[in-house]
Amino acid sequence: MKLREIPIPTGCTRVSVEQENDKIVILFEGNDKEFVLDLTGETESPPEIGDLAIFWNAGKEYLAVIALLADKEWVPEAEKYPYKASSEEWYSHAIRFRNLSQFVKIIKHRFRNAQKNK
Repeated sequence: MKLREIPIPTGCTRVSVEQENDKIVILFEGNDKEFVLDLTGETESPPEIGDLAIFWNAGKEYLAVIALLADKEWVPEAEKYPYKASSEEWYSHAIRFRNLSQFVKIIKHRFRNAQKNK
């Protein structure tokens, strides 16, 4: 028998091992709500009410803020701005806050894209 190290994929929240006859099957499972955000290049998750989150509006990532998620509206009238921060402002995008690096990547996104296009 050979011992092998298998890296766990990014975004994987659960690993399970099953035996099928004479074989072992390893399953990597992710959270259905998680997604890879192009602004950070990492796996992110949507915030729940009461979570510390990063909020921003499309095209204005440099104005992102960190606050608690106060409310979510998934109705047609709120389609463009479904996330309400504890500051009482509504935003088009929000993700659960993980660390300061995540926030910096979002607010510097516009600058990084401008540098790439030069």
